[in-house]
Amino acid sequence: MERLKAWREIAQKIAHEIKNPLTPIRLTIEHLITLYKDNPKEFDRLFSRATENILEQVDNLRDISDEFSSFGRLQEPKKKEINLSNILNETILFYIGRCESEGIKMESDIEDGILFFGDERMMKRVFINLIDNAMDSFIDVKGIINIRLKKNEDESIVIFFEDNGVGIKSDNMEKVFEPNFSTKKAGMGIGLGIVKEILEKHNGIITINSTEGNGTTVKIILLK
Repeated sequence: MERLKAWREIAQKIAHEIKNPLTPIRLTIEHLITLYKDNPKEFDRLFSRATENILEQVDNLRDISDEFSSFGRLQEPKKKEINLSNILNETILFYIGRCESEGIKMESDIEDGILFFGDERMMKRVFINLIDNAMDSFIDVKGIINIRLKKNEDESIVIFFEDNGVGIKSDNMEKVFEPNFSTKKAGMGIGLGIVKEILEKHNGIITINSTEGNGTTVKIILLK
């Protein structure tokens, strides 16, 4: 029974991780289709970058497959100096089409040129998970997502993801990082657990402040 339980947890984790890269692939293709129909000049300009992003996410899926062959453990980060500002901006671009179709306003204040020693693909997974959660939090409200990135004087990096969605009940706040806990109708409920695990591998801290009916603020601190 313990072995079966462990494999169920692995299967759920892999299912979630496979879904993660599929989201930006789908959003990018939908955006290209819209541009091809409505703005061919813009389509030509963005085609190369968009296809590069799709291929990158395909590589991500291949890495996930490799992880599954290693009993589903989250791989150790392949760290190098990365431009966190560019990575976050590129991730936000994935969601432009969906925001427009769902009437969601996404605002960002990204400080330029913030460098960080980490795994680029893992950090993208973090950003995708958190934006997905914000996108799914809106019910009968004009959705607003605000994303901010800055570097402090002590060289620590701070990232905020804020939304005005349904928020989280106080009784559930202690459970948000637990495997299989979710307040959404769909999904495996392990996204925030994966986010926390990735950040811990990057000497990072994540905190969540939320009030039911008044939105959620996720704060990430990446220490030097």
